[in-house]
Amino acid sequence: MFYGWVMVAVAFVTQFVSAGVIYYTFGIALTEWTEEFDAGRLGVSGIHFVMPWAGAAMAPLVGRLAGNGHLRWLIPAGAAAAGLGFCAISQASALWQLYVVYPVLMAYAAGTLSGVGASTLVVNWFARARGTALGLSQIGASLGGVVMAPVTVALFREHGWRSVYLGFGLVILALVPLLAWLIVGRPADRGLAPDGGAAPPASSSASNEHGGPVRPPVAVVGAGRALLRDRNLWLISFVAGTGFMLSSAVVTHLVAMATDAGIEPLRASRLLAILAMVAAAGKILFGRLADRAGERAAYAVAISLEVAALGGILLLPTSLVLEGVIAVFGLGIGGNLPLSTALLARSYGAQAFGSVMGMKTLLMTPLIATGTPFAGWVFDATGSYRVAFGIFLVLVAASLLALWRVRLPSPSAPGDLVAAPSPA
Repeated sequence: MFYGWVMVAVAFVTQFVSAGVIYYTFGIALTEWTEEFDAGRLGVSGIHFVMPWAGAAMAPLVGRLAGNGHLRWLIPAGAAAAGLGFCAISQASALWQLYVVYPVLMAYAAGTLSGVGASTLVVNWFARARGTALGLSQIGASLGGVVMAPVTVALFREHGWRSVYLGFGLVILALVPLLAWLIVGRPADRGLAPDGGAAPPASSSASNEHGGPVRPPVAVVGAGRALLRDRNLWLISFVAGTGFMLSSAVVTHLVAMATDAGIEPLRASRLLAILAMVAAAGKILFGRLADRAGERAAYAVAISLEVAALGGILLLPTSLVLEGVIAVFGLGIGGNLPLSTALLARSYGAQAFGSVMGMKTLLMTPLIATGTPFAGWVFDATGSYRVAFGIFLVLVAASLLALWRVRLPSPSAPGDLVAAPSPA
């Protein structure tokens, strides 16, 4: 078996931990912490406003380290940070201590276990099947939410949040040596090429599989300030950031919006499960579609589904077909993570991917960090989410236009950094 699929499995597990254990358990612990630390919900939930900015500040450095071949210790270090973070939280005696642990340890862990670290690992090992590999690995994030939310509720009820968080920390720490043993940052480290086969001889290392010369990686010729002058990076960051902003806002406010519209709480709570399960399927579907039809075409379909579903949410909040609308939405947002990653890799190549991914994370943060509180602020001011979701609809439609402004290299262009897909 090609060892790249082992790396996909590793990325699946690390993203399960990042999304399922770090993020999804936070919302469940929120009410526990408001009572434990005598704090309001705004005081506790503010951690999730600070954390993305901390992660964004770290992202360029993490990206450079990932791009320079340090994944073998970068990702295990992220697991160690998460494990130590959960152990520290289990002993916290004041809310301010959580404001230290999450922006420092958990932000780094999230950026390496998912985000820049896991994405770079998969991109390094695949070229022709990159979309499929990314989609499969990123199912871990969706499955993490489906599994860990109910499991954490049950564990909190039986053992209390402190014991459960200590247990999470110890289990994650136990993964550190296993990750360090399994991870191989690049196929060349095993004498392999992306997608399998033998690595090309040194004399041909400057050519792509079509025989064209390969330009120096962006990490060398376009790092730092030069990257910030690249229109492509801004466009891709806007397209991806809008999708992540939308998914975060919907996941946070969907149940409340549905119950406000008169939908019974049980049915409203099921919408999140539908969303997560269909999003997992969307990751596979759009990953394969990107490999067959191209990243831009696949992404356009995903964004179009988001636009249609947003219209349905605004027009049909009490309809019997609401589950269907949410399923369409889940399918669309499921494509956002693998497609934005594949599009970035297609534009800049595997050698530069880590550095560019770190910069993209930084540029997306204003959208990701402000969308959810903006929706809450609009609701507090107007008593409805309609204005907020109407603005989200306009932004998502604009991202579809921005997508077509992204310049992509042709498969056989001299600027290609990675092996291009073979003709169908």
